[in-house]
Amino acid sequence: AVKKFCFFADDHLPKLKNKSYSDYKLAEDEWKLLDLIKEVLQFASLCPAIKKGIDKLKKWHKNVKESDTYFTCLALHPGIKLDYCKEKWDIEAYATGYSKLEKMVRPLV
Repeated sequence: AVKKFCFFADDHLPKLKNKSYSDYKLAEDEWKLLDLIKEVLQFASLCPAIKKGIDKLKKWHKNVKESDTYFTCLALHPGIKLDYCKEKWDIEAYATGYSKLEKMVRPLV
């Protein structure tokens, strides 16, 4: 409906000053973006729950970064080992975890 309006308005409605109605026509990708915005806004009522979930993830992420246990458990787990940590963790976090693991294991060897 909006596309048709923009197409026919310039010929059938009062003229705009220094503009035409077709200037307000949306491209196909702009319509897709509007559809996405509409879809997101339908979930706006979930925002408080999503924020709580993100806050909880941040809390646990902080715990993981500050704890030697998590890296050690992953590194020693037979199904995960160091490859997972090396692949998924950022370089600094991996180096820190590996160093702490090394300090923990070295006295035992």
